[in-house]
Amino acid sequence: MVRSEQSDSQFLPTKEATYKATPYCYGRTQTQILVLTMSLLVLTACTDATSTYTLYRDSALDPSLRVHWATFDGKDGELEPHDFNQENCNHAADLLNKNVRVLNDGAAPIQYWCEPGEFKN
Repeated sequence: MVRSEQSDSQFLPTKEATYKATPYCYGRTQTQILVLTMSLLVLTACTDATSTYTLYRDSALDPSLRVHWATFDGKDGELEPHDFNQENCNHAADLLNKNVRVLNDGAAPIQYWCEPGEFKN
């Protein structure tokens, strides 16, 4: 069976038809990927802002030791949880450090400090 040139050209897409279909499909897929990526970035940014702070202290025997003292994870209606917990943790650390210095005649054998996030060893 011999094919004619005309019948073969029927099945080949024209340059114009291929060009018109490609940008629409590519643009739509690209837009969907962009929207998905942006959504994930926004969600990641929201979860990165921690609202929990942890108060640690070192040891007079081993200054490199981190001892868990308290975790601040409360919520206040007027302040953002991040600000509320950070302020309370820092305030507690300041008071504890001042008390240690007063009780030790100005020396500070141990230090208290805050770190964002939950307790980590």
